[in-house]
Amino acid sequence: MVTMDVQSLFIVIPNGVGLEFLCQYLKDDGVYDTRTIDCLCFLVDIILENNSFMFEQCIYKQLDGMAMGTSCANSYANLVMAKWEKQHIIEGTWSEKVVFYRRFVDDLFLLRERSSTNLQQFLSDISRSTHFLKFTAHSSNKNAEFLDVSITRKNRGEFCTEIFH
Repeated sequence: MVTMDVQSLFIVIPNGVGLEFLCQYLKDDGVYDTRTIDCLCFLVDIILENNSFMFEQCIYKQLDGMAMGTSCANSYANLVMAKWEKQHIIEGTWSEKVVFYRRFVDDLFLLRERSSTNLQQFLSDISRSTHFLKFTAHSSNKNAEFLDVSITRKNRGEFCTEIFH
């Protein structure tokens, strides 16, 4: 069992990369016409270019990434992660070695084949897959904590889950 977390996801996504991923997703989805896609991408670009926040009575302009309090921040970050996971987990080099995978925004949980190559090589490849996403990872053959759930592997491949606080 491997759990991973993306460090500071919202603020590390380069504006150009995130905007490109968003626009490509909207085109691939096929729901919106070109004019609507262009408008949505333009509006998100305005949000990205005008991120500001106050800290200790000073106003700062955020140069890269999405401000966490922005109403579109979760959707934006989720789209970036969806594109990354499709390229590197679902359809990537490791897709045949991952037998179970789930993600909630920046928290990842996966089960790998027992016979697959070593964990350190997997984590190294994942870390090199992008220049802006940085991961922390924890692995165990017996226990893992994902979100607010403690997962324990029992004998014969069974799993037990408990909610913890």
